[in-house]
Amino acid sequence: MKVGDQVRIRSLSGSWNRKKGQVVKLAPCDSALNKEKSSCEYLVSFEVSTGRYVSNWFMTNDLEAI
Repeated sequence: MKVGDQVRIRSLSGSWNRKKGQVVKLAPCDSALNKEKSSCEYLVSFEVSTGRYVSNWFMTNDLEAI
C-alpha cells in the first residue's frame, strides 16, 4: 500500500468503527495532525453529513488493499 492507493478499512476502534468496510484513499500521515500517536502510518479523510471532511490516522493492519 502506498499514498494515493484506495484501500478498505478493515478494523477500527471506538467511534470510527462505523466506517468499517468503507473504501478510502491513502494520504501521507502528518504528525502535526497526529499528536496522540507518533507511529501513524497513513491518514485518510471521511466526508461527514455536513459535507466537511474529517481526518483520522491508521496503522497498516487497519487497512486492506483492494
